[in-house]
Order: sequence, then structure tokens, then C-alpha cells
Amino acid sequence: MKKIVLCKRKRELSVEQFRNHWRTVHGPLLMSIPSYKDYSIGYVQNHMIGSGPVGGAFQFDGVSDILQADTSGRTAFSQTAVFREKVIPDEMQMLDRHATLVCTADEFDIIPGTGPVKVVMLWRRKLGLDHQEALEAWRTGHLGTLMRQPGFQDHVRGYRQNCMRRDSFVRLTGEPLEDLQPFDGMSEFWFDDVDAAVRTLAVTATSQASFVESSRTQSFLSEEIRFF
Repeated sequence: MKKIVLCKRKRELSVEQFRNHWRTVHGPLLMSIPSYKDYSIGYVQNHMIGSGPVGGAFQFDGVSDILQADTSGRTAFSQTAVFREKVIPDEMQMLDRHATLVCTADEFDIIPGTGPVKVVMLWRRKLGLDHQEALEAWRTGHLGTLMRQPGFQDHVRGYRQNCMRRDSFVRLTGEPLEDLQPFDGMSEFWFDDVDAAVRTLAVTATSQASFVESSRTQSFLSEEIRFF
């Protein structure tokens, strides 16, 4: 199980101030807490460094990927005293905690690997389509179409699907959302260069048109910072 955090910086911080704090203060703070790795088995920051080639502009400033040690979700680092005493005060220095969203997701590595260019894409299902139906379409028909597409596997250096769990979204403050499912899935792609990303993801957008609301799709170019 993975926790996904859609990070929104505080208004008074510039993009560079936010990125610097997130990378050089917040990440190392988590790494300095001995018990953090009792709850998490992986922590990655995705810093937005440019617009993505698919959909609209990303409405956040980055994404945290946190692999959970307890896949049942019954225990969480966010419920501990050290989180309240150390982590929340630091989050308040850099994040708009009300606008920052958190959800849980199930991760599937389709093409294991990485590359110098990473694209993160978040999508929302078409109106009237059930959440689980959309995920099944993504995981079966859409995936099969992509893998059969000439050149797809030649250009993609890594591909991961993240299926967001139904109604798992909350604000970082713990408050519920008016829209219980703002996104249904998140793709992570790795390429050798931006041109390869643009050419390949154009095919992705076409093949998912039957179940994805294109106006709600967002993507961005990411600088991936892996702490462990």
C-alpha cells in the first residue's frame, strides 16, 4: 500500500523556497526519526519542474510517494506523538495543509525501471462511470492496448500504475473533501528525453478516452528525489 500526498505550498513561499525546504529540511527531518522506517519502507519526493505533455496544468507543487510497511492501513506514522511534535510543525512551515490532499493507493509496476525524464499523470473517470469499473478498464483493456502499441515498450524506460482507493482522499489536516474522489489513478512514466515522452503519451491519452475525463487529467514533469 502507498500513501500519496498532493503537496500545495504555502502562498508566501516561492516555488524555489518550497522545493528547497521540502528537499533539504523536511526529507532529512523524516530520515532523522528512528521510528519512521518502522512505518514506511520507501519515501520519494516528486518535485514539479515543468508542465506535462498530457491534460491540463498540475494544480499542486509536487507529490510524495510513501510506501507503507503495514499494508492493512491499520497503523500509521501520522498517528504517533513524534509526528505531531516534529513533523506537523515542519509541514506548517512549507505546506498549505488544508489544500494538500492525501490518499492511499495500490501500486503496480508494469515496466520496472527508470530514466532521466519522469512524467506523473493523474486522471479522473468519466461522469457516470463507477470508480472500480474505471480502474478495471485502466488495468486491463487500456494496459493491453498500450503494451501492444508499436514502439511503446521501446520508448518507455519505466511505467507504474497507482490505483487510488475508493473514498480515501482527505485533506492533510484530516478534514474530509467535498469531492470524495478527485482522482482515480496516477501513472508514473520514465523516458530518455522529453520528445519521447510527448510522442508516447499522446497514444496514452487516446487509448484511455473511453473511461477518463480528459478535462480532469493533469500531468507534470518531475524531478524524482528518492530518500530510500
